[in-house]
Amino acid sequence: MEHLRNQEGSSLIELVVGGVIALIVVGAIISLQIDAYRYQHADSSRYEVQLEAANGLERIVQEVRSATQVSLSGAECSGVLSLNADGVLLVYSRDPDSRRVMRSDPTGSRVIGEQVDCLAFREDRGTLEVTWTGAPANGSAFTLRSTVSPRVTTN
Repeated sequence: MEHLRNQEGSSLIELVVGGVIALIVVGAIISLQIDAYRYQHADSSRYEVQLEAANGLERIVQEVRSATQVSLSGAECSGVLSLNADGVLLVYSRDPDSRRVMRSDPTGSRVIGEQVDCLAFREDRGTLEVTWTGAPANGSAFTLRSTVSPRVTTN
């Protein structure tokens, strides 16, 4: 009997308990990694949409500055901006169904922004205010505004 009490080693119950604790710890670590990946992906998506919006808004502003004629039409948040820049007709518009901002010229149309909730143009005393509102999937909405003075504005 004395010989059995002095044996070293682990019993089956101790091994099972140790294995369960190890599984819980590993599961918690994996869960944290998955959550971190999701948050990083959401932040990356939000950043990409905001960067695309800033680039699109800057392009509109640059072309308005060089335009010889500017015309506004369309509804609130789905405005249409027509420009005559160096004899070339450019049109910026937002498609409410696809939530895309399009730039059209004589060679065709291309998307300059996606996930856009509102593209609004407002003329006030010789200046043009451009407002771009977007919301990435699973992200919070943002609004970018810029005011520019075109050479000539007509409605």
